[in-house]
Amino acid sequence: MSELSSARLTAFQTVIEPLAEAFAMSLSENINQLAVFDPPVITQESISALISDPEPVIQTSFTFPTLCEDEAAVLFSESDSHILADIIGMGDGSEPPEMLEEEHIERLSAAMAGFVQGIGTAIGNVLSQPVAPGPGCSTKLVPMTLSAGFLTAGYAVQIAFPYRVEGLIDGTFRILVTPDTARAITPGVEEELPGEQNDIQAINAAEVPPAQAGAAPGISMAGATPASDFGTHSFQPFEVLGGVQDAMPRGMDIIMDIPLDVSVELGRVQMLIKDVLELATGSIVELERVAGEPIDLMVNGQLIAKGEVVVIEDNFGIRITEIVSPSDRLNTAGKRAA
Repeated sequence: MSELSSARLTAFQTVIEPLAEAFAMSLSENINQLAVFDPPVITQESISALISDPEPVIQTSFTFPTLCEDEAAVLFSESDSHILADIIGMGDGSEPPEMLEEEHIERLSAAMAGFVQGIGTAIGNVLSQPVAPGPGCSTKLVPMTLSAGFLTAGYAVQIAFPYRVEGLIDGTFRILVTPDTARAITPGVEEELPGEQNDIQAINAAEVPPAQAGAAPGISMAGATPASDFGTHSFQPFEVLGGVQDAMPRGMDIIMDIPLDVSVELGRVQMLIKDVLELATGSIVELERVAGEPIDLMVNGQLIAKGEVVVIEDNFGIRITEIVSPSDRLNTAGKRAA
């Protein structure tokens, strides 16, 4: 199969649109400037149309092997890339380089590798499975060059993100994935073959006698009461349900302004008193946490979520990657109390 069905494309859009904020946060972390995204425009584009544009782009090619072996790509315009290279290099973006030298490409490559990692994390959170880039992630300044997976399919699913870096960039970058990658991101969606839906409708229409042309396709109306015999009925509209406040337990609004102590815990360790007394400047304390493992977000000493450390404009923060379930919170509280 090449093109996605309308059902699959709609499902793909439903998955991707809510991830815009997570993608924006990932890009912001890796360029050290706040990036703001607008909702993406998702289309299917023919490969011949895409590669016919001779303009060079900064293209980052990568794979998510646990989803699909096909290559995907992130594309930024050359003009935006000049500004990005400057601000990644701790410039203010007002005087971008006239030409992208090797050092600029290296900066962009490192930033795009981190951005792709963030894309994988966001998609993995939706699918409840680890999604990480495979080896061979590369960034180059080239006219768009697409891999064999795209050429075989004949089409690419294009996610166009309008984005802004205040006062510096107001543009659009693109993410291209093969149809098979899009299918892997939307498992469980029934997808008809191209033209199959039209064939089904034609068969169903042929089975309905002319006198029943107003009936739904494929449904026999034999013995049914004519519509005119039902008369005219009025229906009461459904009662409009309340908003979020109505869904909360009664009285919750009273405590909404109570402040809570929120802390981030990198790790813990138990030490003997004599070892603590021997600590000095330059001493290293090894924590009971594996490198790369998510850090804990604590609210009033209670584990609530896990996440990753981020840095934006010289400030530390945490990006939530997992909300701890109530049962896990109770188990953790028990272990800490013990």
